[in-house]
Amino acid sequence: MSGEATVPMGRWSHVAAVWDGGQSAMRLYINGHLDTERSCPIPPARGAAPLWLGGDPLHGPTGRPFAGDISELVIWDHARGAVQISQDARSELQGDAAGLLLYWSARGGQGDALTDRGPASQHGQLGGGAQRHAPRWVRARPY
Repeated sequence: MSGEATVPMGRWSHVAAVWDGGQSAMRLYINGHLDTERSCPIPPARGAAPLWLGGDPLHGPTGRPFAGDISELVIWDHARGAVQISQDARSELQGDAAGLLLYWSARGGQGDALTDRGPASQHGQLGGGAQRHAPRWVRARPY
């Protein structure tokens, strides 16, 4: 899904994608504001396939890399509404929020291991295992 808004260069932006099965809709929020909404009756795929962020599974993690910084990735077990997204856009989670499935924070780490701060311990690997594409850790809170 792509949005309509231009994400400003050189500044942190909060981006949230929501699939709402109850309304068969996909929504994209930029900095707490609804940017785009589209009909989407088919749920996102589930399974054992790896989650790619900043790469493309068809081209590998180094084929089409994301040019920017990502401070965290959060996945919930429910569709979050505009009010929740707007309120949480500039706050840091503690890892024990109700409905939290995955919480990868890229602040203050080292190496290529990404620790899940949520309840499931679904740890990840940064850079796709390629040293030349090793990530740069974020040292400060972006918000």
